[in-house]
Amino acid sequence: MTITALPTDVQPPGAPGVYLTRLSMRCASGPFDSSNINLPLQESVTWNANDCGDVRLSMHIGDIVLQRVYPGPLGFADFLADFRSGSHTFTPQDFPAQAASLRSLGVRGIVLHYRFGGADAVLRTAEALRAANSRADQAEQTLKALGERQQLLLRQAASAPAPASAPASAAWPADGAGASLGLPSRITECPDDPGTPPKPT
Repeated sequence: MTITALPTDVQPPGAPGVYLTRLSMRCASGPFDSSNINLPLQESVTWNANDCGDVRLSMHIGDIVLQRVYPGPLGFADFLADFRSGSHTFTPQDFPAQAASLRSLGVRGIVLHYRFGGADAVLRTAEALRAANSRADQAEQTLKALGERQQLLLRQAASAPAPASAPASAAWPADGAGASLGLPSRITECPDDPGTPPKPT
């Protein structure tokens, strides 16, 4: 895609102007570094979320250097989104460490202007990557919750008291011990047995 940097404005118009604006990005295929001294400047840049990292935007005004960082592999898309309308205004509140110095110079705002060719494709790609990352994060959280639930159930099962054992079957009384209960001393004896019938003569 192409990036066209245009001259920077300062609010109010009589305040000291920005004499240098620098846009840089580090990529595995090679760095992108564009320095604009308030003249229109067009350059080409190749962006890939797997290869590129932070985007740094530096503004030099007097002896003050202001820096805005768009972090991460989608930092370039965030930079494009900030300048989607073609310009973006930074105020002293955006740079807390230099805010007092900017106010002492009478600077209330710094307006940067950029024009892009092919930015929509980058923004669509970044949106799709964010959606995919969001789904992956949700799936990871679901798996984590299921794992924690499983561990909880295992701990509960381990700490639960063991079930009571069934009572042992009563043993048959020893010989003579069952007499008081009216039980035969041997299982072959039966109180109601009329006996063995006599053999025929």
